[in-house]
Amino acid sequence: MKRIKPYLPAICIFCLALLVRIGYNLTVARLYYPLADALGYQLRAFYLLDEHCYCGAPHQVTVVRAPLWPFLIAGLSLLVGRANLFDRLFLCCADAGTCVLIYLFARDLFNKRLGLVAGLLACIYPALYIYTGWMYTEALFTFLQTATWYCIYRIQRGAGMSRRLWILCGLLMGLLSLTRPNGILVIGLVILWAAFLIWRKRLPKRALLNVGLAVLIACAVIAPWTLRNYLVSRRFVPVA
Repeated sequence: MKRIKPYLPAICIFCLALLVRIGYNLTVARLYYPLADALGYQLRAFYLLDEHCYCGAPHQVTVVRAPLWPFLIAGLSLLVGRANLFDRLFLCCADAGTCVLIYLFARDLFNKRLGLVAGLLACIYPALYIYTGWMYTEALFTFLQTATWYCIYRIQRGAGMSRRLWILCGLLMGLLSLTRPNGILVIGLVILWAAFLIWRKRLPKRALLNVGLAVLIACAVIAPWTLRNYLVSRRFVPVA
């Protein structure tokens, strides 16, 4: 129990957030059917399974739409079936993770009590959980972006000494970019952030090597998809 006790607030926030989001999907959003962008993501996932093609229409290869969410839908379809409820339950878990990250962020910035308040408010904040009922990328992107910024905060607090955090940051930036194309901008922002802190002597100069490592990992995550886009379109399209 002593080992679990420090994690109890985060576990409770995750469980409460998950309960709220599952309840929303089983009641208000129970008859949801994907349309517009959501339908596009779902169709791409099904074409991956049925035609082994990342297509916008049958046998029509496309470089439109970032690939991470369609690939996740395809994986979930293989594991548990093609009902979109399973995809939305996955988003519920991701969004509950966002609530935990908000708690951790507020706790580390201020104190544990304010962290709990922030986490509990995130659990019941409609503008956050409403996206779990739609098969868009917002819930997934918000989770990955919040995780990236929390990782950056921990790096800054530790004076940039933890290589594991830099590696994690690189992986998160890569996944963020594969979720929505504007995620690539975060890589540039992280470079500017690190350069500013090194200039202000808030990070040691050797942190530049770790920045390079994080950027290299992010680029390595994105590169296979960029290569695929070039092979099918003969144009340089980093993500979509």
